Order: sequence, then structure tokens, then C-alpha cells
Amino acid sequence: MRFFKHGDVLAIVLPEDLRKANNISENDEYEFFELSKGFFILASKKEVGENIKKEALAKIMKIAKPAENQSENQPEADFSFAILSDEEVNQRKQFFEEGIKKGDLIGVKSFDGKNYIASKKFFDFACKKIFKLTSSFNLENAAKELNISIDGLKTALMILKDRGEIVEKKKNLFSLVK
Repeated sequence: MRFFKHGDVLAIVLPEDLRKANNISENDEYEFFELSKGFFILASKKEVGENIKKEALAKIMKIAKPAENQSENQPEADFSFAILSDEEVNQRKQFFEEGIKKGDLIGVKSFDGKNYIASKKFFDFACKKIFKLTSSFNLENAAKELNISIDGLKTALMILKDRGEIVEKKKNLFSLVK
């Protein structure tokens, strides 16, 4: 697809095979949702609602590395996390506020200036593994040992650190508070 000038606006031509496969007709109403710079979702207005919010969560958040005990049927959003700048959080402020109020999301702004946000299910999953560690641990080594991505583990650790359950002795070296 590419953009072209149509009067005073830019337009996109939808390929015929895509139009047919989705039963799209002239005058159907669609909306663009910008998730981040250069990344958009095009959705039928009649489909917009809770479904698009749930699907957007999976697109917005990075998906954690699957674990051995993760069910095949489990929604990806149940195992998600994100490390975002203030600007990225502000662009989706209402979405994150709703998730935090409902208890579906947990977040913290760290001293490194980044916002660490995790789904409640991912955070609980990561904590079960983290609390099995017995001594001080390095972020990269623990990520390999626990079979969690480095960013996912760091997200959980930053939230635990904010709660006073983990101490960061030096950069990327953590210890459980006993």
C-alpha cells in the first residue's frame, strides 16, 4: 500500500484481495488508531470497543518469552510487559490508567526515567520464579536461568524494587530482601 494525494488529504488504496476477504464495501466506516509513530491499526467502527482494547494491549506491550508452564490457549496479553518512555505512556495514558485501576496492569516509573508496566498475570508469573532465587543474582544470568526475557525480568524487578522486595546492589545486580 502507498499514500497518494486526494484533494487536500492523503489516501490509501486497499488492495482488492484484502477488500474482498474482509467484505469491505464503499462507505463502510473505519478508524485509524496510532499505537506509536509509524504504527497504526485500521479498524471497522462497528468492531471498535473492548475487543480492540484487548488486542491493542498485545500490540502495545512486548510479549514475554513463553515459559514451560504457559498454556497454549492463554492469551498473549496475560504474559505481557512494556518498558516505555514518558511520551509513550502519555500517548496511551487513558488505556494504562484504566488497566491499573482495574488491577490488570502494574506499573512504576524508575530512577532511570523509564516506565515499567506489566500485566498482573505476567508479574505474578515472574515473581514465582524470582522468589526461588536464593542469593544475589545478575540480570542476564537470572533471565537465562528463569527462562524469562531480560526486559520482562527487568520489568518485574523494577516493580519489586519499588515495593521494597528487591535491592539493586549495583547496575543489574539484584538481591532479595529477606
